[in-house]
Amino acid sequence: ALASLLSDCDWGRLKPLAEFRLKLLAKPNGKWRPIAIQETLLVALHRALLRQTPALRRLPPWQLAFEPMAQVKAIARAEALKRDCHLLTVDVKNAFNSVPHPVLLFSLHRAGVPAATVSYVESFLRARHAADLPAGVPQGDPLSMAMFCHALTWPVESFLAQYEVLAYADDMILASSPSVPASTVREDAHAALARVGLSVTIEKCASTQEGGISFMGTRIIRDSPYNLAECATRSLYESLRTLRAADVSRHDKIRLLSYCIVPSVNYGPLVDAYPGPQSYQEVDALVVAELGALLGIPDKLARALALAPRTAHGVGLVLPHHYHADMQRQAGTFRDLRKGQLKDAVPLRSFLPLALLRGPALSDDQVVFVGECLAGRYQKTRPMGSCRYCQQPMLPRHHLVCKGINGLHVARHEKIAAALLAAARGRTARIARNPAVPVDRLQPDFVIGDLVVAVPWRLERSYALKMGKYLPLLQSGPLPAHRGGG
Repeated sequence: ALASLLSDCDWGRLKPLAEFRLKLLAKPNGKWRPIAIQETLLVALHRALLRQTPALRRLPPWQLAFEPMAQVKAIARAEALKRDCHLLTVDVKNAFNSVPHPVLLFSLHRAGVPAATVSYVESFLRARHAADLPAGVPQGDPLSMAMFCHALTWPVESFLAQYEVLAYADDMILASSPSVPASTVREDAHAALARVGLSVTIEKCASTQEGGISFMGTRIIRDSPYNLAECATRSLYESLRTLRAADVSRHDKIRLLSYCIVPSVNYGPLVDAYPGPQSYQEVDALVVAELGALLGIPDKLARALALAPRTAHGVGLVLPHHYHADMQRQAGTFRDLRKGQLKDAVPLRSFLPLALLRGPALSDDQVVFVGECLAGRYQKTRPMGSCRYCQQPMLPRHHLVCKGINGLHVARHEKIAAALLAAARGRTARIARNPAVPVDRLQPDFVIGDLVVAVPWRLERSYALKMGKYLPLLQSGPLPAHRGGG
């Protein structure tokens, strides 16, 4: 299938591969975001194409779509730009669904993408759309982000070069001189993007000249630093409310909390100019309380589990209040922060938390069992008196190690074996005790030899073979006799 796709781009037999299932995700303003759920084979192919084609991932410095820690870098740059410039957000109407296909292909050729890859993209877009829908990329496809970002590059660099540009895909801001009116910036952005078939909703383009803007989910105010902790706390409340209402297992909720929710609210100290860690204290408390509720453990133990690195058998969450000073000192990197975690953390005694973030899915009962083990509810019980044979404390598994009890077991076993042997006497089969002495492995108690039953047809066949061999000799005359030499 893949060979056909990459060689002749013939979608005649493979048309169903380009089909997708539509999934609508609710947006805060009451609208819906369409997501294309494609075939797994096609998603894997497009992910491999993106990974193996550097030209697709090579974007200008102002486009942060493929940058690591893009949100932190975007907010830090925006805070730096607002000191000398006015910022204006550009709201592109229905961005991913409106880019014409000729613009996408032109942008890929302009970026130096190999012709074979561009030809494949063209055939793919033609196969998944009807004739009257000649625009848009599937939201959710690995190639869509790269194609859209390249489509924005030409109009931005050709017609908006007089502005400082900062973007994450279609989330874009323009930084202009304080002498330039916001209305002029809006009109320039509208005219530039209209050249590639995109429309700008002018009434939704906010400017710091008018107070503040929202960029990458963060409020940026013109004259003062914005307290990111307040934004993070509100976002965390909404995320936890969604998590609690979700119809998923406790195990999935723990993974969502660790991999999605915490990273979306803990980046503030890396770029926050608001003084002091106290504003992030509520974020830490909410995360710890949610983790404790999912595992059924007290907050003190949940906090130790959350802060312990994964190499020390913990969950390894970077909580912004606890690591506030380290995060500000590292200025945007987590590598040295992880080293500090390993140096200062006390390893947990149990490796069970490792199962919470990796490995197969656990049921709710199994997740609660992990929490109970961490809380010490499955520690060794008190001895139940003393053993009458060895006088040692009687623990639940004492009968497996006590020599006195094992001697009784062996004696009882011998009596049972002797009784079975006596009951088997007189039978047609031969039954005897196994003389082998067990050394390193178990040995059977009895050796059973059954009677050999002769099969009549085998005897008749052998007789027929003999007769076929010697009968002609008998019929031809007397048999010659040979005397062997002695």
